[in-house]
Amino acid sequence: MLNMSRKGVLNLVGLLVVSVNILNAQVPKESVLFQTLKEKDKQMFSVGFNQCNIEEVEKLTYENFEFYHDKDGVTGSKEDFIKVIEGDLCRSGKNVITRVLDESSLDVFPMYDRGKLYGAMQTGIHSFGSTSARFMHLWMLDNDEWKLSRVMSYNHKTENTSMSVEPNFIILSDAALDFYEGDYQFSPDFILSMVSDSGKLYGNSQGEKVEIKAYAKHKFVAMDNSVKIHFNLDARGRLIGLSMVTPDGEMVAKKIK
Repeated sequence: MLNMSRKGVLNLVGLLVVSVNILNAQVPKESVLFQTLKEKDKQMFSVGFNQCNIEEVEKLTYENFEFYHDKDGVTGSKEDFIKVIEGDLCRSGKNVITRVLDESSLDVFPMYDRGKLYGAMQTGIHSFGSTSARFMHLWMLDNDEWKLSRVMSYNHKTENTSMSVEPNFIILSDAALDFYEGDYQFSPDFILSMVSDSGKLYGNSQGEKVEIKAYAKHKFVAMDNSVKIHFNLDARGRLIGLSMVTPDGEMVAKKIK
């Protein structure tokens, strides 16, 4: 049997405790690692995603990238991730939604392999319009550069959509309502048509027609108070799409006709 002194045992226990703390503890918010990844988050989302800077997004995205969303499913590659941002959200050159980080919620947990730092898990809360969600971002060190490898976005919640006060509704002219007419595509299988008729605006999908009324500029609510419709314009004032907000989350459609 190995004979170990009391001092040796204490040293070993101390080493194990330090190792466990290294593996499991989040880093202090004033640490270099925390501040570095906070800056990477800013570069990826505030500069890249929000401003449609595709080169910045590409630079910070790991080649073996995957994105898991609790409402919209799995994006299985870097190529598909870039395609969604560039081809859908930033089709007009300006992102139709803005990602806002709750900085107070941000935490960072280092990842080690036998004492060598190889990555870090970054967690927090962010919002897109009226929808908030929790996220887990796995950042990997790739040739001493931090790149985003895995994203999990979950627990999506949307603000109350109730708009029950009739006097707050805005009466629009026929010409103003005609501006919103057209077809809006959420997916190849889901197209919402906006139709103006006799001073009213209707959303029509698969034969189901629902009146929507304006409560603010470019913002409408269904008469059953269940859905909000926010129309999205580009920098030149051209109508490029809409956001549909429900208690289950927010979906974005592009105007196709």
